[in-house]
Amino acid sequence: SGAPRDPPGTPGPAAPRDTAPAGTAADTSAGVTSADTLAAREGLSAYLETGRAGDYATMAALYGGARDSLPLQLVEARDTISVAGFFREACTAGQLLCRLGLLRVLNARPVPPDTLRFRVELADSTGARFVMGPWCGEEEGDTVTSFVYDVLKTRNGCRVLTLPVYVP
Repeated sequence: SGAPRDPPGTPGPAAPRDTAPAGTAADTSAGVTSADTLAAREGLSAYLETGRAGDYATMAALYGGARDSLPLQLVEARDTISVAGFFREACTAGQLLCRLGLLRVLNARPVPPDTLRFRVELADSTGARFVMGPWCGEEEGDTVTSFVYDVLKTRNGCRVLTLPVYVP
């Protein structure tokens, strides 16, 4: 779609917190409860869980972005690498944080005509809320705890358009 999108892996501005765990009726602060939203949320959760499990082929199948939009500078064999190969290299090198799961959905809103934008909190390997920052070895500074993911509705299910969190 021609709608503006946040750059992949870029945390968005702070959002109001909804303390309901993912999967509950209070998942979205916007009150969106449609079947499409639930399917998109489940697709996002599956995408994150396959990355967490190291199943990069399935993660690539759940990714809906174009191959030419991938930051190929992160990997070797830029000209010939598959999307699954990109995920495998970038995730295992720690450039993309693929070991994070969905902790909770803070809100969801439609981005016409066929996308849902989720603001989420992610869980680290212990199940705790993931906190990114402070930056560049600082002991104090800004941190980010919510991240934006766009999910596209297609005839064949939902596809996530946003890459996992990127670590420069």
